[in-house]
Amino acid sequence: MYKVGIVGLGNIAHAYAKPEDPYPYCHAGGAKLSERVEVTAVADLDAQRREEYNELWGPVTLYDDGQKMFEEEDLDIIAVCVRGPIHEKVTLAAIESSKAKVIFQEKPAGCSLTEVDKVHKAATDKGVLVVMSHSRHWGPHVLRSAELIEEGCIGQVESVVGYCPGGPLSFSVHEIDMICQFAGHDPVSVAASMGVGTKEEDVPDGYAKEPVVLGAVIRYESGITGMHVGGKSSAGSFCVDVNGTEGRAFVPFYGQAKFWKGTGKDEAEVDIATLDMSEKASPFLVAYDEIAEYLDNGAMPDCGPDMCLPVNEIAFGMIESGITGETIALPCKKRDRLIFANG
Repeated sequence: MYKVGIVGLGNIAHAYAKPEDPYPYCHAGGAKLSERVEVTAVADLDAQRREEYNELWGPVTLYDDGQKMFEEEDLDIIAVCVRGPIHEKVTLAAIESSKAKVIFQEKPAGCSLTEVDKVHKAATDKGVLVVMSHSRHWGPHVLRSAELIEEGCIGQVESVVGYCPGGPLSFSVHEIDMICQFAGHDPVSVAASMGVGTKEEDVPDGYAKEPVVLGAVIRYESGITGMHVGGKSSAGSFCVDVNGTEGRAFVPFYGQAKFWKGTGKDEAEVDIATLDMSEKASPFLVAYDEIAEYLDNGAMPDCGPDMCLPVNEIAFGMIESGITGETIALPCKKRDRLIFANG
């Protein structure tokens, strides 16, 4: 069993679910269901949060200092679940001070591209893998749909349209990831219209308030076009329409995927029972099992650097496009702009 330590005990760490939930949407729940990892230690400044975690998910070793946990525990995986503005500091400490081979980092990856660059350089230098928790990616039916489309079930993908409001770093980055999951990870430019977020919060000096996505067009080197609609489809957020030369698909994280073969008058819905869709499971269970497989010298898990770095380039590129009114070539040249992404 690989040992997991969690730093930061907010909702995504453990409070979005309970141990009895069949498909828990949190780190503690996914790890608990896994037969390959176990949480052995957690850290948080708040004593009440530590005790609440232990009562629900323990017993584990409790720390009031993440640095101390990194240094004293023999961890294989560290889940960084702190607030966005301290992601860089905590993730760098985990990389530099622990024996962990994988950092499972919650979004945002950083509050600037400079922070993201610094974290991934430190990880590369030490041989540590950073996996981003773009959790909607690991819905089993989402992964199976991506596999079917890659195999050509709707022909050549021409466009992918995703639907989600919110900030591109702290919320709708999940949608950007889903668009890339079906369009590819070779973005070359993004043009976006951005709005002012309605969330009221104090923004520290030196930071800009995170804007929200109204709409964006992403161009990929492959020729595929991605579109991010800053609103919900009839099925809600975190879903994509994938249009191909020989059919189309609708893939929601919440709900059942649908496929159609043919075009125009010849279009017909495919019986989903014939597509061998995967059974429902906690995305965090899937993610931790993928990470464990990697630690067993298996395949690279999803949402590693090859996937998460392009997603972050798009997210920050959206913000730059909204500020400048220009199409932004990727990778984004402006890397030091600080955004108060507090997800």
